[in-house]
Amino acid sequence: AEAQGVKVTKSGTNVSIPVVYGFRRIGGTIVHVETDGNSNQYLYVVYAICEGEIAGVHAIKIDDNQLLPTSGSDNVYVHGREYTSNGGRYNGRIKFQIFNGKEDQIESSVANGSPSWNQGTRKMPGVAYAAFKYEWKASTQAEIDSNPFGGGVPQVQFDVMGKKVFDVTTIETEAVDVYPPGEPVPYADLDKRYVTTSLNRPGTNPANCLLDYLTNPRYGCGITLDDINVDSFIIAAKKFNQKVNFDTGGKFTDSVLTCNAVMNPDQKLIDNVKILVGACRGILPFVGGQYKLKVEDGGNATDITSSTIDIAFDVSNFFIVGSISLGGETKVSKYNNVFVNYIDPDLEFSSQQVVFSVAGDQAVDDDEELSGEFTFPTITNPYMARELARMIYLKSRDQRTISFTATQELLDVEPGDIIRITEDILDLNLKTFRVVDMKLTNAGLIDIQAVEHTASHYPHTSGEQIEIAPPVYLPDEYSGRPLQRPVSDPPKGVNPPYPPPDDSAGPDPAPTPPPPYEPIKLPSIEKFYYSERATTRDPTNQFGRNGQRFHGISQEYPSTFPLLDYDLRRSGFPSHGPYNKYFNNTVTVAQDAVR
Repeated sequence: AEAQGVKVTKSGTNVSIPVVYGFRRIGGTIVHVETDGNSNQYLYVVYAICEGEIAGVHAIKIDDNQLLPTSGSDNVYVHGREYTSNGGRYNGRIKFQIFNGKEDQIESSVANGSPSWNQGTRKMPGVAYAAFKYEWKASTQAEIDSNPFGGGVPQVQFDVMGKKVFDVTTIETEAVDVYPPGEPVPYADLDKRYVTTSLNRPGTNPANCLLDYLTNPRYGCGITLDDINVDSFIIAAKKFNQKVNFDTGGKFTDSVLTCNAVMNPDQKLIDNVKILVGACRGILPFVGGQYKLKVEDGGNATDITSSTIDIAFDVSNFFIVGSISLGGETKVSKYNNVFVNYIDPDLEFSSQQVVFSVAGDQAVDDDEELSGEFTFPTITNPYMARELARMIYLKSRDQRTISFTATQELLDVEPGDIIRITEDILDLNLKTFRVVDMKLTNAGLIDIQAVEHTASHYPHTSGEQIEIAPPVYLPDEYSGRPLQRPVSDPPKGVNPPYPPPDDSAGPDPAPTPPPPYEPIKLPSIEKFYYSERATTRDPTNQFGRNGQRFHGISQEYPSTFPLLDYDLRRSGFPSHGPYNKYFNNTVTVAQDAVR
């Protein structure tokens, strides 16, 4: 129902304008309707699409029928250009314009044809919208019978390449002077893009989308960048940019995780933030006065596919105060069937479902079906949905919980960090756990809750789990205890349709569709000499011919020179050999004296 609801054309004065991240289909919101012409021949409709600025509209459907022409080689309709349908059932009957929601966009020439729209300055800055002019032809009975409209205002759906967002990976971690404390760069001044190169799509990166929603002052939370741990977002964004194979044959390669979401501004800010944090497969703790994004993955500091874990702290009885509690699996959180709902663009952007189960596990559970159903409205890739179902399934069947109170040495540990616990009574020997909750007690101690961590449970991790111990420093001179603290590891760097990069002059050219014809083979010869025969030279004749005498001018020509033989009578002369009428990128050596 949620997937279907965003595709419905709406009308009204209190309908919210959605925010689109990534590639999704949404319905328009009617903001103006008016007729004109004899017998209401023309119908003018203006549809608000979503918050701008977007990368563009890829395709349009009217009353569930594809509108022609398509978006062409750039994959999107050109901002502000007038289009006239020139094919299909709407041939010659629709004129329209698409505006991407720029702050300085101009008025619509199509909408200004409406009698009342042009009476004011209506540019709709910051809102992506479409202006349509429908024509009802009724000159003849044949035209009346062929009218494609079914009555009422046409219902329009737009395949949108969503919001341009700030690519956080463009900031270097060590360049802290880019955002000096107290003087953060305003949201409006950030350079926002949907595509940077043909291999990098910041508009679908979950970390970039979350950061955009947190910092946007109009529809988001309006948090300034000095209240956000930018380094953590850089690490997360670079992890999501890593390319992996989703099928066993290696034919489908894409980023590890993408975000394609339609955000409803009617919902509470915290609810929308939860959706986007879920799209990041992470948590958002408030650490040191800043919001910090931590990705739930194998545990490596910078590589989302690595099974090498960076341990934040080694916990032993030395750091545990009071009791410790270890919990096992329960029916509430254990599954032998996991269903994941996602949005499938190849099936009309409808809600689809994948299931993950392992043969024999239900028999182990006394033939009791333990099912869990989860919905990810930001996932549009069936492979990603299946990986999430697999992760949830494996974690539910092999995930103990632990809680204890620790000394202040663990204050440097953060939610999302991996710790190792050694406890003789519980038979724990350097077992890895992920911290999920931390609380400061009145006595100055730390209450910690954690869940068991296994790197192989997470998508695309490979190799044996290897644990890098935390650094150990000299003992404290008062207590004699070894001090430990995590060391931050800075970033090391790292297939839905998308428009060409904003800067087409960059190193990665804009993507283009396949050519309509077979590609022309390039010449295989770099250069050639017409002849080297020592005969009379005539520099005025560029073809080396003068009547019936052959001139060996030893002139060098490029391989694309249009060599022709106009004197067909010389075609069979033995002194010069046979000739082809055209060069055609091929040279036939007729005799030794000819190169």
